[in-house]
Amino acid sequence: MLSTKSVVEVSSKSKTLTPGLHKVKINNITLQPTPYDQTQYNVNLNVEGEDLGENFEGFLSDPANPSSPRYKGQIGRVGLSQYAYKDAVLKTGTEISRDQSILRALNGLAKALNKKDQLDTIEANSIEEFVEEADKVLSGPTYINMVIAGKAYENKQGYTAYNLFVAAAKDGKYGYEQDGVKDSKLVEFNPNVHIVGLKPKEVESFTPAAEKPFEL
Repeated sequence: MLSTKSVVEVSSKSKTLTPGLHKVKINNITLQPTPYDQTQYNVNLNVEGEDLGENFEGFLSDPANPSSPRYKGQIGRVGLSQYAYKDAVLKTGTEISRDQSILRALNGLAKALNKKDQLDTIEANSIEEFVEEADKVLSGPTYINMVIAGKAYENKQGYTAYNLFVAAAKDGKYGYEQDGVKDSKLVEFNPNVHIVGLKPKEVESFTPAAEKPFEL
C-alpha cells in the first residue's frame, strides 16, 4: 500500500557554493599553474560549507567510489585571489614577487584561522613545498566567514556557473575573518561588484544543473 508517511524530503539546494557570504572550512589547499604560463600560480582553497542536515545529499567525497561518504555541506574551489600570482615589474618600477605574495596571502589566512604560530614553523626550499606544508596546517575543521566572489559563465547544461575567488580587501575590510568576532571587518557582499562576467542571476534562486561528480 502506498503512503506518504515514510517519504523523506530531499533538499533541492545546490551541492556547490555560489557567490555570497558563507561559513566554510578548508578541506585542502593546492597550487595550480595557469595554462598559459606554468610559472604563474593560482592558490585554490577547496572549501566546504556548514552541515546542511540529513536531507542534504552532497557530492561524493571520492567521485570514483560510489560508496565513499558524501560531503555534508556545499563545496567549491575558491581562488585565494581573483588573479594568478606571478613575478612582475609595475610601471613604477616596483617589483612584485610571486612567492612573497603567496606567503603574505597564506599568512593572512593563518591569522583568521588562529594558526599563525603554526604556519611560522614551516621552512621550505620552494613555494611548492611551502604550500604543501601549509595545507597540512591550515586545512581542517575550523570554520571562518568568507565573502566569495565569482566570475560567471554558462556551463554545458545552459546554467550559470561561477569561477569562485575570495573577495578582494578594500578600505580596511577583508574577504574572510575568524568566525564569531565582535567587530566584523568583512567586505559586504555586493552582487554588482562581486559577480563579474555574465549578467548574474539572483544567487538565492540559483538552479543547479544535473549532478555530476565534483572533483577537488
